[in-house]
Amino acid sequence: MARSRKKKCCLQRQIKRRKNQRSKRSCWPRKHRFCPKAREVRLILLLIRVRPIVRRYFHIASSDLDLASGQVLEASLFVGDNGEAVQEFSNINQEGYVNLFVNGIMQEGEMYHVDANGLLFAAADQQIAAGSTIIIESVGFKMELSHN
Repeated sequence: MARSRKKKCCLQRQIKRRKNQRSKRSCWPRKHRFCPKAREVRLILLLIRVRPIVRRYFHIASSDLDLASGQVLEASLFVGDNGEAVQEFSNINQEGYVNLFVNGIMQEGEMYHVDANGLLFAAADQQIAAGSTIIIESVGFKMELSHN
């Protein structure tokens, strides 16, 4: 009568190898997939989504702005995207950047500074004419983690 050979679990074979001290190599990972006594391995995927948060603030100069000694425009002079009055610029100190447009032309970064309270123009031998549009665009980024 033929003796039936029962397949041993790959972990049982590994234990037997270690007892005999012939080999201390671990099982091939593919065998664990079919082994009932193998530990369960979970793979958790995290999706990272970066979302931009864009805010724009608008102002139309009511008079000529002479920038010879610099100029400060308070945040309360601006309106938001929906035409609502603004008390301070939000999203300014977060991760991101700020752009300034005068009459639709982006200005150099060293020509201005924006904080939550207002816009500061650096001293320059230039002038902004009355009726010019001044737009501040603030782009911040928000990271969201989600499980899949």
